[in-house]
Amino acid sequence: MREVLICGLNNYLGRRAVAHFANDELNVTAITRNTTLFFSRMKEPPTAKLYTIDLVRRTGDFDSFKIINLEAAFYFAQAPTLNDTVNIKLEILALKNYIELVKRQGCWRIVYVARLMDRMYLQPVVELFNVEGIQYTIVLKNCAVGKGSMLDNIFKVLEKQKIVVYVNQIAKVRFQPIAALDVIRWLQSMLTIDAFVDKIIELGGPAVMNFRDFFQVYGRFSPTHAPPRTLSLPKKLVKFIFTKLYKVNGENFEEFRHVIRHENLVDNTLWMKYMPFELTPIEQAVEIDC
Repeated sequence: MREVLICGLNNYLGRRAVAHFANDELNVTAITRNTTLFFSRMKEPPTAKLYTIDLVRRTGDFDSFKIINLEAAFYFAQAPTLNDTVNIKLEILALKNYIELVKRQGCWRIVYVARLMDRMYLQPVVELFNVEGIQYTIVLKNCAVGKGSMLDNIFKVLEKQKIVVYVNQIAKVRFQPIAALDVIRWLQSMLTIDAFVDKIIELGGPAVMNFRDFFQVYGRFSPTHAPPRTLSLPKKLVKFIFTKLYKVNGENFEEFRHVIRHENLVDNTLWMKYMPFELTPIEQAVEIDC
């Protein structure tokens, strides 16, 4: 069995990884600031062994933590956005302490998983890895689709409405949503690929679509099977209706706004030439994991 470590369990994908990362070849250990709080939020049975470690305060099991033969460590970015001064300082502090923890296990390989919209703000992360002599791979992924994801939370609210309002310009924004479980499968497979060391990899879903297309896909699997009517309105009015009338979670709404502004298309063939990988069609991802 190969030993891997994961952290960043407040991150949606980090949380899913606790349940899905371990397999017949990988033994997984995870760290979280508060295991009691984590288990209260966890909706799937974990397959990873958990330890309590606060990477900012260096408390819990930070000093005594030990894994024998640790092969690689995964860090799921914890900051809501990396373009905020306070956020990036906290992220770098936590990451620096994580590097110390990982190096103490005799491991020098870290995979840093962030969102595609964070790519303009990665310089401090890359500089830290270089200074610490870490063999890194930075994985920037498009919006993840799966139960409990930002997209899932928002669109499950929208499908219950009789009328869904939208901004026409936003409805036409193109992106490449990717199945959350595909991201985890991809991360499980990429460790043996030498071409990925000290590289930034952009990972997107199998098809380009816009948010209107995605809403229609999501509506196919609505329990009512009766898609709501749609109505285009000005942006400010749409925000008010989403947050006040639809009661979309504020954190999800802010992340959605960031995605709209910064999400981009990627070329999966750039990494597929080194690691062939079958991506799940988004219709299937919505049907089986939302």
